[in-house]
Amino acid sequence: FPTRRSSDLFLKLLLKEGTLRNKDFSDLTETPASTTNTTLNRLREAGLVEMVGKQRALTPYGRQIAQGL
Repeated sequence: FPTRRSSDLFLKLLLKEGTLRNKDFSDLTETPASTTNTTLNRLREAGLVEMVGKQRALTPYGRQIAQGL
């Protein structure tokens, strides 16, 4: 189950890296793939993350939130 901590971490990673694949999140955070997928889906549903091809990126709103973390 994704936590606020993992969501914040994923947002910070995207702010730093620009775009990442799901596997990149799992590798960089040592988070199980199922948790990574759930966290990213929730961030997408909240309007913070969007798909760019097969990668994830911050939306403008997500960038604002990530910069405040």
